[in-house]
Amino acid sequence: MSDQALTDETLKDRAIRQALAGNVTGARQTIERMVDRRYLRDVWWAILCMQKDRGDVEGVKDTIVSCPDQSLLVCHEYRELPLAFARAGHVAGAIEIAKAMESSGMLPLLMIPLILMNNGDFVGARGAVSHIDEEACRIMMMNFVDQCQRKGTSPEES
Repeated sequence: MSDQALTDETLKDRAIRQALAGNVTGARQTIERMVDRRYLRDVWWAILCMQKDRGDVEGVKDTIVSCPDQSLLVCHEYRELPLAFARAGHVAGAIEIAKAMESSGMLPLLMIPLILMNNGDFVGARGAVSHIDEEACRIMMMNFVDQCQRKGTSPEES
């Protein structure tokens, strides 16, 4: 069967198999031949999930940046990507991923310090807050971290 005759569903399956085998470059080349948004979303998400499960910060960032249509990525699970890394203790990677997400990464960037505070890491929370670009949000979060630390509470108790 020639590539011309392949359906998007078949291409989706091929791209996912390629990504599972670690050939993300090949998967992306396969994706380029697809047109159906449902299948495109499935493949981009499959790649991101595999990279997340492998703890591949650079791969996740690269996949986010290389996706030609960011609307294929945006959903509830998308915001969870950096938070999964933060919960796993890879805070620097979580921040990098949130930054790569641009405006979609603002909420996760605000939540990373909360995860750290829930773990009692107020120093780490302050460090994470320093990566928030928007000054008003950064000041608000820093005040919240200070308030919780003074009270000796986690964000969940405040």
